[in-house]
Amino acid sequence: MDKFNTRLQYVVDTKKINQAFIVENTRFDSAQVSRWLRGEVVPRRTTIAELTDVVGCNFKWLADGIGEPFPTLPTKESEALIQSSTGSGISIQAGRDAKENIVEGGAGGLSQEEQELIDLIRQYGGSKTIESFKKRLLKIKNLLEDN
Repeated sequence: MDKFNTRLQYVVDTKKINQAFIVENTRFDSAQVSRWLRGEVVPRRTTIAELTDVVGCNFKWLADGIGEPFPTLPTKESEALIQSSTGSGISIQAGRDAKENIVEGGAGGLSQEEQELIDLIRQYGGSKTIESFKKRLLKIKNLLEDN
């Protein structure tokens, strides 16, 4: 894949996300994202960096086609950004490349809801996406506590 738009389309297809997902989780509008996907425009490197955070892929691969699209080994820039625990002793660490750092604990195993959450984090584990999800959950929690 020698062109930016084919690499971006590969990520979109592989992660099963769409243009709306990118728009909702970045500062870019749908017209910009469409131009990138059609190959009319290649975004700046700072924009590509923001995209990699949202779609959860390797910056060098998306920008230049170097390396693997979804590296599995953590790097300095992918240190865990969010760490939380559930009642069953599951620790979830999520960052740009930290999606596999999910440590299961507790004697009861995973509930279906916990497994679904882990699957979603693995699929859409970009740090901005997870941070946005965390903020939305905290808003809901606060609303419920206020009532």
